[in-house]
Amino acid sequence: MTLKQLEVYFIIKQLNSDTIYLEEGTTIINQDKFVKSHISALKANSGNRTFLPFYDRLIKFYKIIKN
Repeated sequence: MTLKQLEVYFIIKQLNSDTIYLEEGTTIINQDKFVKSHISALKANSGNRTFLPFYDRLIKFYKIIKN
């Protein structure tokens, strides 16, 4: 899934205020802020492999809320 596809999905998807446990040590308490900050970081650092964990966390989050 591309970053653009994720961005479009999250624009359409109504995010809520539920706490999400993404993985050990990662709890999302503000879904909207999480998505916006991760997408912004990825756009600003396009092609920089250092920011791959941001993409991985977005994908994990996407899979959790999709189910």
